[in-house]
Amino acid sequence: MFTILWGAVRSRAAQACALLVLTALPAAVAAAAPWYALTATAHASAGVVAGVPAAERTLYVHRPGDTGGDPDAALRAFGASVRRDLPMPGADGVLGLSRAMSTTDPAGTPDKVNVDYRDGFCAHVRITGSCPAVAGDAAITAPVARRLGVRPGGTIGVAVNSEGVPIPLRVTGIYTIGDASTGYWTDPLFKVESGLDPIFTVAPTFTGTALGQPVLAW
Repeated sequence: MFTILWGAVRSRAAQACALLVLTALPAAVAAAAPWYALTATAHASAGVVAGVPAAERTLYVHRPGDTGGDPDAALRAFGASVRRDLPMPGADGVLGLSRAMSTTDPAGTPDKVNVDYRDGFCAHVRITGSCPAVAGDAAITAPVARRLGVRPGGTIGVAVNSEGVPIPLRVTGIYTIGDASTGYWTDPLFKVESGLDPIFTVAPTFTGTALGQPVLAW
C-alpha cells in the first residue's frame, strides 16, 4: 500500500505540472487549481489509508535463518536486504526473531511457547519487574507465570520439544501489552495461535543451541 500510494502521488504531480505548462499560467487562480486538486487528492488518499486497520496495511517479511553466533549482525543484515529488495519510502520496519519451543509446567505437562525478540519491545508493553537486558533474560505474561508457577527471579526451561534438553531463561519481569491494535502487534508471528503467550527476550539469547535457528522477521 505504501508503494502504491507513493507512486500515485508522484504520477499526479507530473500530470499537474504538464497541465500548468500547457496553460502558460493564464491566471493565478487557474494555475493554482491543478495543485489544489493534487493536494486535496493526496490528503484524501492519506486519510483513507489511515482509516484502514493496521493489520490490513502492514507487510510482514519472514525468513527461517541461522544467527551464526551473532544475532544482532544477522538481524541487521536481514533488515538491510529487505530494504534493498523491497523499497517502501516512508515505511518503518521492526526487526525481530522468533523460535517455536516447548516448556513444561510443574505437573509435567508440556506446552508450546514461542521465544521472541523484537526491536522496541519494552516501549510497547507495561512491565512489572524489569525489562530483559542480557542474554537469557525473559519477560512473560501473568497467565504464563501462573501456569508455570514462576515469578521474577525464577527460571523457565525451554526446549525444541518435550524430550529436548531445557535451555534456562531467567524471568526478569511480567509484561502486559498496552495497545494490541497498533501496527507493532499485528505480525501473527508474535501472537498466540496455540499454546502459551510468547516469552520475550533480547537478541543475544538467540546464540547457539536450538535458539540459534529462529525465524527472522521484518
